[in-house]
Amino acid sequence: MSKTGSFAHGATKELLLSEVRVTETGCWLRERSISTKGYSRWEKKVSPWPYKWPAHRVYHEFFKGPIPEGFEPDHLCRVRHCVNPDHLELVTKKENILRGIGPAAENARKTHCPQGHAYAPANTYRSSRGERVCRTCKRARDRARELVRPKRNRKTKGLRVAQALVS
Repeated sequence: MSKTGSFAHGATKELLLSEVRVTETGCWLRERSISTKGYSRWEKKVSPWPYKWPAHRVYHEFFKGPIPEGFEPDHLCRVRHCVNPDHLELVTKKENILRGIGPAAENARKTHCPQGHAYAPANTYRSSRGERVCRTCKRARDRARELVRPKRNRKTKGLRVAQALVS
């Protein structure tokens, strides 16, 4: 059961199946009320809540049972408005994101830095922004920066500032 009750409240098998078009791949396409992100929305008057439920959750709950807390359906067919419960697998949010094609998933699948060094624990650390950083490349960047910049002595710099103020 979801936090706010059953998604499929008031739905019947006939009603749910009358709203889908079955494709040759087995997808049940519900093409009514598609969100800007491509997901079908359940917005029937039989629902007691003034919320447009994700249709794939309604169909999963009706045909397979409740979705446990901490899980969400992942579209195995990669068709966002497919509501076939057999094309949905319950996974954690993290797993669902990592299975996707977004930047987080693509970066997580990378095993080497752009220069070809392995992202091994000994050669990798997390930056303050949470990004993986290759230690070998970081050392090379730091060495190159040291060669370009002249070394500065803090005491000398302070003296120069003081002399400039006196003059």
